[in-house]
Amino acid sequence: MWPYGVSATCFIVTYLGVFYAVTAKHCVHSENPNSVRIYSQSHPTIKTHSFLPINRYYAGDDVDIAVFRIDESHRNECELIEYVDLAESTISVQELSESARLFYSGYPYDLNVIDYEKKSIKTQRFIGYGCYSCKLQEGRHKLFFDPDDCLTTNNNLSGSPVFYRPNGKTSSSKLCGMLIESNKYRTHGVFVAIDTVIKFIDTARQLV
Repeated sequence: MWPYGVSATCFIVTYLGVFYAVTAKHCVHSENPNSVRIYSQSHPTIKTHSFLPINRYYAGDDVDIAVFRIDESHRNECELIEYVDLAESTISVQELSESARLFYSGYPYDLNVIDYEKKSIKTQRFIGYGCYSCKLQEGRHKLFFDPDDCLTTNNNLSGSPVFYRPNGKTSSSKLCGMLIESNKYRTHGVFVAIDTVIKFIDTARQLV
């Protein structure tokens, strides 16, 4: 049987010139992180979907964050797909006002199809909207989801990047965190602040 499936969302960032894939730690099999594959959506100049090669894995002890360092041999491919430069395109949650408009982008269970006979993965991005609610504890924050009829579950959306929409405009968005959980009724969720993610990456890279 083809040994692949879809279990979560991740997003690509660059920090101090290095590319990383970021997701939620609880989505990674702790006993065998080497089994994880980062599936990249094709760019028009890339003929087929592909797995991005990983050369290091970091997981937090007290935060729900997992980071995979992308092998430098595929830097050119990373530059062709969507990524966030953590030095330029982020905003601290401390700068968000109550009810600030947010959106999250991920690949939920309802929209993913694995064809084991053809050995292919078909993914469809989902963009959900909501607003900032409040700080829960250090590094964790609550957001309310806008109602939608597209999904029956938020499964596989853990690891989705969360963006702030200044003036409600998606085009000028700034990364403010990563979604790590939601309630079963899909009314609200919890995200880790981007400041916490950056601090984690900065600490992890120094362990090399």
